Amino acid sequence: MPAHRNTQRYKKQRKEQQRKRKVAHARRKLRNMRNPKHHYVTRDGDIKERRGRAKKRGGGGPRKGGGTPRKPSPTARPTARPIPQHLVQRYRKKRSCAGCIGRLFLKNIPYDDIEGNKIAELDLFEYNLAWRHVGKLSAALSKNTTLQRVELDWLSLTSTQISHLKSKHPTVLENSFVHTYGERPFPKACAEGRLEDVKKMVEIVMSYFDDNDLKVRKTWSGINESKSKEGKTGVYLAAFHGHADVVKYLLGKGANEQDIMELFITACAKGKLKDVQLMVECLPTLVESKSKEGKTGVYLAAFHGHADVVKYLLGKGANEQDIMELFITACAKGKLKDVQLMVECLPTLVESKSKEGKTGVYLAAFHGHADVVKYLLGKGANDQDVVEGTWARFLGEENVPIWNWGAARLIFKGITDYDCNFLAPDLSKMKALKFLAFRYAQIGEAGVAHLSKALPEMKGLNELCLQGSNIGDAGLEHLSKALPEMQALKGLVLHNSKIGDAGMEHLSNALPEMKGLQTLYLGFNKFGDAGLEHLSNALPEMQALEVLTLINNQIGDAGVAHLSKALPEMKGLVQLYLEGNNIGDVAKSKFKEEWKKAGRLGELRI
Repeated sequence: MPAHRNTQRYKKQRKEQQRKRKVAHARRKLRNMRNPKHHYVTRDGDIKERRGRAKKRGGGGPRKGGGTPRKPSPTARPTARPIPQHLVQRYRKKRSCAGCIGRLFLKNIPYDDIEGNKIAELDLFEYNLAWRHVGKLSAALSKNTTLQRVELDWLSLTSTQISHLKSKHPTVLENSFVHTYGERPFPKACAEGRLEDVKKMVEIVMSYFDDNDLKVRKTWSGINESKSKEGKTGVYLAAFHGHADVVKYLLGKGANEQDIMELFITACAKGKLKDVQLMVECLPTLVESKSKEGKTGVYLAAFHGHADVVKYLLGKGANEQDIMELFITACAKGKLKDVQLMVECLPTLVESKSKEGKTGVYLAAFHGHADVVKYLLGKGANDQDVVEGTWARFLGEENVPIWNWGAARLIFKGITDYDCNFLAPDLSKMKALKFLAFRYAQIGEAGVAHLSKALPEMKGLNELCLQGSNIGDAGLEHLSKALPEMQALKGLVLHNSKIGDAGMEHLSNALPEMKGLQTLYLGFNKFGDAGLEHLSNALPEMQALEVLTLINNQIGDAGVAHLSKALPEMKGLVQLYLEGNNIGDVAKSKFKEEWKKAGRLGELRI
């Protein structure tokens, strides 16, 4: 049972808990101190310094604010560019207590062996060179002819010492170019286009290797190893800033071509013609280089619409196959500007084919891009490819050529006037076709004009549907010229075709000659009493007509009066629909009486 809060036992427990919390807090504080080994925590939670340690040498107690202690810089003077890790470790070791003690026992610099050409590699990174060391080392290096590598701690030397040492031996100069942790002189000279300075840096080292006939290497590796703070090599910077003479010189001295390839691909994609010309003139093989995604420069230039770059690269021997793939894709997607750009650069693209053997104009017609089709036809594309592509769009590629298919029914949706231009010649060859429908198509006067040339040749056609089209009065005029020759036609559907009174006049002139027409659908148009008057004059001669639909037009009482006069002579009419018009109640009643007088037993809706 817990002790009561007012008892002495409870007070002791609470005091012990507070002490433990204070000790734990002090231990956490001790871990954040600069020199935690020099201090300890008492039983009461106090932090005290160990005996035998001078206060001036210690860390001086806990830091204000706690947190992680500040780490010392790995180098003597901070720089923007990170130092390689292996040199950082050496520098830390050099600055540590063990390093300070170790430097007291370093071997003396072998000046005599250096002067006598007995040393091939010299590593002086651990040494702190004073002026007396620099003087002796300079004298020994000036007489050496076999030294291949020198490693110095350039951060520990003064500018005067550096300039004094660099003039004594080319390997020292090379080490300075590659491992100076500031603004390196070699990349800077390349970026600024100082060809003479670049030559001086390279040829001093190269001449030394050539004169001594060393087998270690024939080119200076510092060309690729010496980089700017951003990690760019000299040849990259020279090409980026447009210094062609420096680029040519460095490539001839063994610079890495991969550095310039990356820049070339970027310049092609951004359309920088001058940069592309500069790099190709320096390295002609760049034309065949590819990006990480496997795309060539000419492909990227065409993809981003840079015609001048595409023309230049094609003139320099770029692979035409790279641009063909892009051309086929642009045709299929209807990108007219891209198609124009590529055809102007390479006119033979018009005849190029995809992997499946389809031309660009075929794919443009298949996907319904009329503007691309017109452009390619103007550039010499094959008309037959357009015909087959148009048929394939509506009926599927397996049914092309359609006139050999022997189809009895064809239903088109979404067809345009331009499509009719290519479909009409093939429709005229389809002798077995019985039913032809263009439902809710974008056919206007031009489309009907093309179809009217083919319809008379379709001797077996029984039904023709143009529902939901835009033929209007002008289009119906063209159709009316072809209808009299279609003697096998039994059904004509012109619902919602924007037909007015003038169109009905053209149609009425052709209907008397269509002796076999049985159904006529003229609903959802815009003709009125005048249009129905023209139709009523032609109806008595259509003895085979059984169904007449005139719903949702603008017919009034006068139009119904004209139609009632023709009823007695229409012996075969059994269904008549006049719903949705502007007919009054009196006129409706009279027309119903006339319908009964004519002896009609069929359906009447008015």
